[in-house]
Amino acid sequence: MSLSIYSTTTIKNGNKMPVLGFGTYCIEGNDVENSIVTALNAGYRHIDTAYFYDNEEEIGEVLEKVFNNDESLNLNEEIKRSDLFITSKLWLNSMSYKGCKKSFNKQLKSLKLDYLDLYLLHFPGCSSSNNVKKNRTARLNAWKALEEFYEEGKVKSIGVSNFLVNHLEEMRNYLDEDMELSNNNNREFEIDDDFHIKYFPHVNQVECHPLLTQEDLFNYCKENQIIFQSYSPLAKGELINDDQISEFANKYSKSSAQVLIRWSLQRGSVCLVKSSNPNRINSNADIYDFTISDEDMDAITDLNKNWHCTWSSDHIM
Repeated sequence: MSLSIYSTTTIKNGNKMPVLGFGTYCIEGNDVENSIVTALNAGYRHIDTAYFYDNEEEIGEVLEKVFNNDESLNLNEEIKRSDLFITSKLWLNSMSYKGCKKSFNKQLKSLKLDYLDLYLLHFPGCSSSNNVKKNRTARLNAWKALEEFYEEGKVKSIGVSNFLVNHLEEMRNYLDEDMELSNNNNREFEIDDDFHIKYFPHVNQVECHPLLTQEDLFNYCKENQIIFQSYSPLAKGELINDDQISEFANKYSKSSAQVLIRWSLQRGSVCLVKSSNPNRINSNADIYDFTISDEDMDAITDLNKNWHCTWSSDHIM
């Protein structure tokens, strides 16, 4: 499988998405600028953040410097807005039609951007509790706001995060691609027989690694032209010292982390990697000089235990 730091995948609306992304969760303070500059100089062109990460303002300051070609950053090359793919997400406490509109505009302002390349619903519920009607109403109303942002050009693609097959199937049941969007005068929509959505998610960002391969969800997304995006590819370090992964690392003369990231990309995922350590940022991008054999890909996949290292949305209906 031929891949490079500049490899992209095509979203079903025709937009290009870099297959390796730089995640910014838990990166704060001076580390934000240092990490993003290191990532850009290593070739990353995909940056992922979220309202919940509480670093959008800091990222916005860095991006403004990047696009103004600020010499203090010591970038390897000039980078324009169109060169980057930037993602953010809506947090649970704004999961409604009105809440989403307010949060999105605030986030866009914080990031000092005119548009986002991708905006996601961060979770299928408005809280971690399983109030079925409340969660369904919240996510579907928030999705209606995303559809409007998409048609207005404020975001180039729209999607979800931590959604499972049942959540996606629910959305498909309301899908009417021939409908015309209409402004609801900033009122919440009633979820009834007359309710419809116009667009199916372009992307689903979920936890995925060899201990949680998400086979059913992966295949569902593939069948429905939804980009499957993996976060926590190292299972929060749980797999770094795994004996079998270490054997493959020795076999390919790479680190365990590099084998895990390469596995994710070869499988067909868009992969998000995260670090504030300059050496690791560079190392995580040094994965294009080897290919994992089909046999070894299968062996790594067989490590699956359906084990979450982060949160699970299994209980959210």
